[in-house]
Amino acid sequence: AAEKEELVGYPPTLIIGCEKDSFGLYPHAVAYRDKLDKAGVRAELISYSEAVHGFLEYYWPEFRGTFSEEQKQYRDDAFERIISWLREEWKQTGNVYEYT
Repeated sequence: AAEKEELVGYPPTLIIGCEKDSFGLYPHAVAYRDKLDKAGVRAELISYSEAVHGFLEYYWPEFRGTFSEEQKQYRDDAFERIISWLREEWKQTGNVYEYT
């Protein structure tokens, strides 16, 4: 696990989490966001309470037809929010972040 000192200087971070993750990863997403926050890194966690692990992969041809309409809506919303977040970051900073 990354320590606070290791995270200082990380760029603003967007984390997408699905609370129904079958691998139990959601608590790790929350913990990572909290560690980034404590290190002074601006971090945002977008949570989908009913999304399942892999819901963003629906665009891959091999997964088409395997997700419900609800999961597809979560995916579409997530991509819109990711795009919006990136646009806002670029507007605020005018550049791409470099790791320190």
